[in-house]
Parts: sequence; structure tokens; C-alpha cells
Amino acid sequence: MLLRKLLLAGASLAALASASFAQDVPAFDAVLKAHAELPAQSFVVPPADAPAYFAKSGRFTAGARQEQVYSNFDAASGLGRPFAGQPLQGFSGIRSLGDDRFLVLTDNGFGNQANSADAMLMFNVFRIDWEAGRVGIEKTVFLSDPNKVVPFPITSEVSDTRYLTGA
Repeated sequence: MLLRKLLLAGASLAALASASFAQDVPAFDAVLKAHAELPAQSFVVPPADAPAYFAKSGRFTAGARQEQVYSNFDAASGLGRPFAGQPLQGFSGIRSLGDDRFLVLTDNGFGNQANSADAMLMFNVFRIDWEAGRVGIEKTVFLSDPNKVVPFPITSEVSDTRYLTGA
């Protein structure tokens, strides 16, 4: 009986809180004025000083290591992995720089730490052509730790450049 009363009281409080919250949210009219897209098969070449290992990405996404480029076909996405190069898709953050330019942080890999050792972390500056519906890349900055500030071992620990990955 006490449990039932507690549950009813909790449900009442939740209903009151959500009703109060809904009233505090201002309404905004939103109208889509333009659209641009980055094709799914958009990749960038790793920096020249990066270990050759980073020329491919997505080796570990099939559960077992795959070295042959495009050998693991995914019917759902229509893409084969591993990829030649580093993927641009999957953004963790985006900030407008004005003038149709955006600073974009790539996601941290392919879904988890175990399958993202070959996914390099990077920022990109994109310029959007809204009329043509295209995304152009102005600049790519790969994240690295050459001064050994990161307090734990990284994938490219033995290289001078120490590029950071999703692992």
C-alpha cells in the first residue's frame, strides 16, 4: 500500500514538473531555407607525416581485423570497409564561423573504443554552398600529442607525431 502511494505521488510530481517545463519553453517557428549534404563516401587523406597505418580506416568494424580495402560490405549502408583514407562523416560538434563556414569536430570513431584504433580525430573547416547544396572542405586539422601530454598510452604511441584516434 505504501509503495502504491509513493508511486502515485511520484507520478503526480513528474506530471506537474513536465507540465511546468512545457510552459517555460518558448515556441519558435522553424522554416528550412536551404539544404546541403556531404556524400557518405567522403574521405580525407591522412597527413604525410602520419604512420602508413592510417591510410586505411574501419579495419576493426567487422568484429575481426580486415585489411583488404572494401572487403567487408555492409548491406544496410551500401559501403564496404575498411575505407581508403579517413572518413569525414560523423560529427560530434559544430560551430558557425560566419560567412557560411563551420568548424566541425569529427566523432570519435566507429562506435566504440575497441573498433576505432584506426579512426583519426580531426577538426574540419567546411564552407557550405547553400545554392548548390554542397559542402566544401577548407581545412583539416588532425589532433596529435607530440609533447606527450595525454597521460595514457595511445594508438600511435611509438610515432613522433602521436596522432590521436578514437581508441
